[in-house]
Amino acid sequence: MVLFDKKKYQTAPKVIKDLFPRLKGFLKKMGNKCPARTLDSLEIFAGQQELTKAVNQLNMKGQACDILSKPLLHNIETPDGLEYLASKVLQLRPGGVLWGPPCKTWIWIARNGTGRTASRPAGKASVERVAQANLQVENFCVLAALAWLRGCDWVVENPSSTVIHKFKPLDRLMAWTGSSTTRTYMGAFGSEHCKPLQLWSSWNGIQTMKRKKPLGCKPLARRKGKSVTGLRGDLTRSAAYTKAFGQAFAKSLKLKKDGKSLEKLMPVQDKKKPKVMKSVKKTKSATKPMKAMKVKKPMKAMKSAKADQKDLDNQIEGFLKEAAAVQASKSGDVDLQKLPWKKYFNTNQMSALWNRLHNKIQTQGSVDAKSAWGQINALSTREGKGLKKRNVLWLSLKYPDDWANRTVNYAQTVVKSESNTATESPKTRGELNQMS
Repeated sequence: MVLFDKKKYQTAPKVIKDLFPRLKGFLKKMGNKCPARTLDSLEIFAGQQELTKAVNQLNMKGQACDILSKPLLHNIETPDGLEYLASKVLQLRPGGVLWGPPCKTWIWIARNGTGRTASRPAGKASVERVAQANLQVENFCVLAALAWLRGCDWVVENPSSTVIHKFKPLDRLMAWTGSSTTRTYMGAFGSEHCKPLQLWSSWNGIQTMKRKKPLGCKPLARRKGKSVTGLRGDLTRSAAYTKAFGQAFAKSLKLKKDGKSLEKLMPVQDKKKPKVMKSVKKTKSATKPMKAMKVKKPMKAMKSAKADQKDLDNQIEGFLKEAAAVQASKSGDVDLQKLPWKKYFNTNQMSALWNRLHNKIQTQGSVDAKSAWGQINALSTREGKGLKKRNVLWLSLKYPDDWANRTVNYAQTVVKSESNTATESPKTRGELNQMS
């Protein structure tokens, strides 16, 4: 028995493929042996386990995992914990649902200490709790990808102020699995606090959790200038799901399992009354039709972009000619750093070259070429990585038709040299001749 759909895995985004090796040892150990698929739901970071309790009450089988109940087995941050949770994901039946992760460092109330924003969702990686939360979400994405590859679904819940969906691994997972999103309120499920929530899932049935904003509920926190007011105890207690929230999820899951329609659980859309246009007295100006406004095409901008492209191509041509002359005049090794990069390309043009290379790799590169680029990017030393990436850029300029194969060969050379020695200066300077 095959553990998951290999063809579907090939369509996974690069960031997911880069994280998947964290399960390499586990998957190798499992081979083609698969445990019995008996679970309907798997709740990670379960807390009060309201979701799992509700699932079990409807004669389904749910399992809850939380580090507080089993600190070693249920710790998603450790290799052993991740493997244990992956073994539970393998037990999810087709159509089963994986639920997680926590929200603590991702919401607006924690922004000052975490440094997370919509443009920088990874936040301050030097802060321990931020790095810890990033690792949790990365590993959850690995588990969610594994679940989806086995015909299951995943759900992520966070307060609506979160930036967790902007975090690259989760963002790419959502796009890959075609996720849908909906907003709901914990106050609509019996909580004394309003607490707006955002749900993302590869399962469209999550739309059944949508609710209107309840009246009379008090907010958990308020912003006053730069300060935030709120009771820590209320914030901690609000992290737990209510019984009604768990029951609503379990009902949807039960219908899904039984193959029944979820339509009766879907929220009813408000029927808005059509606006009645007030009558306007006809005047001469009113009877005349308005002239269509002419939209001027941004010709200057278009011409400027074409001119920039032509100018960059000319610069590349001049650069390659001078680089060839430098290479021909040297009998020994040539240092790539001494080629006339700065003479021909300013900062913006270098950025354009890097963007062009990135697009080449993503759209024209083979699987091997993309893997080679990933290997070069994974190098530890910043200086060495920069030089090696510059080498790949050189290959893309000098060999536009054969750059992909040469990049693969070059990456293999780099991996061998990295494994043989930690130093890189004499060999990297000779790489230009080796590549040419």
